[in-house]
Amino acid sequence: MKLEQKQGLKRRTFELVGDKLKMTYKTSSETKEWTVNIDSIGNDILIEKKSRKGSYIFGGFMLVFGFFMLAAYTLSHDNTISPWAIIFMGIFYVGLGVLITLGPLKSELHITGGIPVIFFLESPSRIEVEEFANALIEKSRTIILERFSKIDTDVPEETMMNQLFWLRNRGFISEHEYEAKKKEYKTKKLMN
Repeated sequence: MKLEQKQGLKRRTFELVGDKLKMTYKTSSETKEWTVNIDSIGNDILIEKKSRKGSYIFGGFMLVFGFFMLAAYTLSHDNTISPWAIIFMGIFYVGLGVLITLGPLKSELHITGGIPVIFFLESPSRIEVEEFANALIEKSRTIILERFSKIDTDVPEETMMNQLFWLRNRGFISEHEYEAKKKEYKTKKLMN
């Protein structure tokens, strides 16, 4: 299972190999690669988005200012300032306005509650990102349940009860399952 993402000059790749998640983050100046056990990621999703309102206002101001400078140059007959300086400044502000208005904003999906995993929310699409994140969480839950919810009478009672308590508190098992597993452990322990 693999997800490749692009946002501007940033690239992120997530690849699930067995019970390990390999993550690669690339920018124009650096590359980071690391691998985590799938059972160490969290099981909660947080979506973080920033509004474009501020960038539209500030970018629009820069665009208007740049066009104003270019218009002022064409209407002005003042020779004290080099015409190329005014043209350059006008083009600079227009370009800056376009970059601010159209530049990518923070739009991320975070898997929290363990080692954080951060995805671009809308690359390749929000649906694909959410499906991938949910598949990772489900795989993590399956591995954790296989490891820690099996009733083993060779495990000391305090350790077993702590595991079950942890599973219940993290939402991996319900209160009813928690009580049933506690009862099952004690029954098996008495039989041995």
